[in-house]
Amino acid sequence: MTKAGGKPDLRTQQFMALCEKHGIPKPQVEWRFHGERKWRFDYAWIDAKLALEVEGGAFSGGRHTRGAGFREDIQKYNAAALLGWTVLRTLPENLYDAMLSDTIVSALHLLKHGVPIPDKRP
Repeated sequence: MTKAGGKPDLRTQQFMALCEKHGIPKPQVEWRFHGERKWRFDYAWIDAKLALEVEGGAFSGGRHTRGAGFREDIQKYNAAALLGWTVLRTLPENLYDAMLSDTIVSALHLLKHGVPIPDKRP
């Protein structure tokens, strides 16, 4: 997410550019959302209480898919829900997809207005 010295890494820079391209407000990076635990969200739109978690290592036996890491993620996401957060999840290879951008836009709209974006299909 960030390199030494606080500069965003390439993935974060590209994601921020994607947000700008799609009119999505820039999120906070590595936002610490819990007062007692050191849990952080990869990306967070604080005013909307919307978070995006990038789940790395899903197909390589990474931390998020092994027993202890999976258990800790469940605890983190449950705690976030109890604090009123909506947590979206994605894989690294989907971070720049139009579908994810649409999902973020829709979630921000729903959280702000309390209703989904109207369906534009005939």
